[in-house]
Amino acid sequence: MVSKINELIVAEYSALMKDQEGVVVLTLEGLSVQEAEGLRASVRATGAELKLTKSRLAKAAIKASQIPIQATAFFAISAFLVGSVASTLAASQAISLLTARQSSVRTIFFLVA
Repeated sequence: MVSKINELIVAEYSALMKDQEGVVVLTLEGLSVQEAEGLRASVRATGAELKLTKSRLAKAAIKASQIPIQATAFFAISAFLVGSVASTLAASQAISLLTARQSSVRTIFFLVA
């Protein structure tokens, strides 16, 4: 049975996605908490918003908002960023630059809707 809290989170995320010009789904693997916070700060500076969540909740929110992204594209830790087309593109570039500077290997998959 799905908890009421998870239902509320999914409703919030799907509403956030429905009203945006750009939605980018990320799968993050191997990021530390400090790196994730740095990622959020980089995204915030572009005017977009980044939400880190469990893949199960991201899948449910995307399905509810009717965004055409395959559910098989998700792994354990997912995130999505939303905003205008310009801000999501700028955020995607900022994320790419940030992860390119990391000394250890990080895996981030981008899916754009």
